[in-house]
This record gives sequence, structure tokens and C-alpha cells, in this order.
Amino acid sequence: MGTRDRTWIRNGLVLAAVSAVISAVCFGQKSSASGESSPAGQYQSKLKDRDFISGGAGIFTRTCGSGYCHGTGGIGAGAPRLRGRDLDPGYIFKTITNGVPGTPMAGFKSDLTDEQRWKLVAFILSPAGANDPIGGRPAESEPKKEGSATAVSTGGAMPAGDATSGRDLFYDLASQRSCHGCHAIKGVGGKVGPDLGASAAKSGAELLSAILKPRSVSDAKYATVTIVLTSGDKITGVKKEEGADIIRVYDTTVMPAVLRTVMKSEILTTEISQESVMPRNYGSVYSEKQLADIIAFIKSGAGNTDR
Repeated sequence: MGTRDRTWIRNGLVLAAVSAVISAVCFGQKSSASGESSPAGQYQSKLKDRDFISGGAGIFTRTCGSGYCHGTGGIGAGAPRLRGRDLDPGYIFKTITNGVPGTPMAGFKSDLTDEQRWKLVAFILSPAGANDPIGGRPAESEPKKEGSATAVSTGGAMPAGDATSGRDLFYDLASQRSCHGCHAIKGVGGKVGPDLGASAAKSGAELLSAILKPRSVSDAKYATVTIVLTSGDKITGVKKEEGADIIRVYDTTVMPAVLRTVMKSEILTTEISQESVMPRNYGSVYSEKQLADIIAFIKSGAGNTDR
């Protein structure tokens, strides 16, 4: 074999080896990429999908679009404007999931699925304008009565509240779920939850968030206690007091709450949770106007001297 033939063979082997390496790297990367199917990646690929955005618009309207929060279409109101700010998708998703400590912005991890939160991201990132998807698709929830705080509507401004009407709602004796069953203002009302007289200094956004999305209690004496009795019965509520032989608990599984006395000898297990026992459905119980009235009454700090 001549020198020229050996050179051709050597060069051919080198070229074949290089080609094999390149092919392995390229196909390996492609295989690895195609094998990634994380939920985040799946949803991020839909951030510009019109149906995905429209679904997010409905969710945004009923959770974030009031005048106390981010306003109609996320253009800003009591809380900052969100749209048109070139925010990072991952940052938005993380904020929606975990909230912002020290602010009225609560996390939605326990209230919305991953897909719903990514739909919110898609809507926030979408350009606002004539083709804004708000109102395009109904919210992803059961139908709500017209005018309720969680109903899908194109109006984002929270109506002005009337403190007198709010007082009537707060102390409504005909409603099993009225606020006075658990709360008092300046000592007038129930003792299950904290007296709201000091809440007059809070912002409307903070109060709305506390009503619609109650979270952990700040005072341990209002922690949730769950007692399982030897009979198999379960009582969940707020402990009023405890003696050597008994525990007295406001049972909040019924409304208005019932004060029950339990013998310690009949208790099988007791669990304490810092999560509030306050119902989470007041957005469907009250309309936006009624919520605004209740908030106006709480902020007035007037109490209920007429009752």
C-alpha cells in the first residue's frame, strides 16, 4: 500500500471518528431535550396560546381584578400594574404561588392548580389592547351568581362602600354566616375570632384579602383545634378555655359556632393548626358591593352601639 493510500485511509478514519462524535452529541442532546416533559415546560410552551391566555383572563378577573387589587385587566389599582412590564415568567409564577410576605398579596398554591397559575402568567404577559382576552372565556369555576365578588365581569373597580350598610351586614341576625357570629368590633359581637376594632387602620386591600383568602392566624389563641373523641366524633374549632378535666371549644363545623364542653377523659387525639377556621367562600356569599360596605364599616371603627 502506497503512502498516498495510507494518507487517504487515515484521513477517512479521522473524519469518520469526528462525525461519530458529532452525531452522538447532537442526537444525544436532541434525545435529552425531547425527553424533558416537566409540567412547567409543558405550560410555558403555551404562554402565547390564545385559549390559554383567555383562561387566565377569567381567573385573573375573579381573583386579582378588583379595584382593591390589580384592577381591570391588570392595569393597576390598589395594587401595582402587572401587564406591559416585561416580567420574567418564572418570577410571576413564583410570586403567584408563594405570595409576597408582609403585603396583602397572598399565595395561591393551595387555591389554584399549576396549570391555572401558568394561565395567569400567560395572561399577565399578554399585551393589553383591543384584542384583550378579558371577557372571552368564562372563569374556570362553577357559575357564580351575578354580582358576586367571584363572578366573572369586565368591571374591575371595587364599588364605594357604605359603613351604615356594612354595619347591618356585619350584625345581620338573619344570616348564619354574618361576621358578628365570630367577630366583635369594640367588644360588640362574637368571641370566636379576634375583635376587629383594631383593623380600622388596615387598608381596604388587606381587609379584602383577609375576608376572601384567610390564612394563618397571627394569635395562637385563635389557632384551629381538632379533637377526635373516643366515640369517633370529631370537633373542629377554636378553644375557648381549658380546665383540669374539660376543654371548651367553639365548634365551627356548624354556623353560627356552638360552644361545646368536652371531657378530657373522652378525648382520643388533639391536633393544633395555625390555619384559620374562617370560611373561604365569602366571595360567593357576598357581592362586591356588600364586601365594600363591610370593609367600610370595619374601617370606620364605629362598633355597633345601636344593638
